[in-house]
Amino acid sequence: MCSGATFKALCYFYAGCNMFMSISAIMNANRVSAIIGYDNCTNAQLGPIDHKLAADRPPGETCNQFTYTFLVAASGLDCLMSLVLTVAIALRKTLLLKLYTLHLWCHMSFCFYCWLAILLAFRGAINSSTLLSVWGVVFILASVYFAMEVWITRGAYEAVRVERAKLKQLATAPEPGPGDMLLSMGGFIF
Repeated sequence: MCSGATFKALCYFYAGCNMFMSISAIMNANRVSAIIGYDNCTNAQLGPIDHKLAADRPPGETCNQFTYTFLVAASGLDCLMSLVLTVAIALRKTLLLKLYTLHLWCHMSFCFYCWLAILLAFRGAINSSTLLSVWGVVFILASVYFAMEVWITRGAYEAVRVERAKLKQLATAPEPGPGDMLLSMGGFIF
């Protein structure tokens, strides 16, 4: 079992990693929406992206508005919740840690949905055994990542809760008197 300081340091590390991944996802949301979406730039009869239509589009235009907006909003929320995690650890707020844990479970469900959407989008493009093995590894790695993050968040929650209890106990403890000092040194009061 790790110490409370270790759990808190790992939470800071995970918050930084999540912010980096969220910002990267926001920056690449346009390309991702072109790959996994079907509403504006793909056609069921033509297969994935029709390169002639894609060449006619202006270079900065977003291909799939719905998917793009959803990816940017979800990544922005992840970045915000990473800041909430950082603030929760720094200010010892257990309610914010519970809020982050709730977000973590929702985020895990969203990532599983994305994993399934990408799997279904590319299922006819390459050999199915290769696809299943690659996406199986991705699924295992993502599961391990989220399991570790849940474990670290729970450990940080317990560490913050214990730390707050100690601070509350110290704040309500009476001021030690001279008799307490003698007893703590092994002396007797007559």
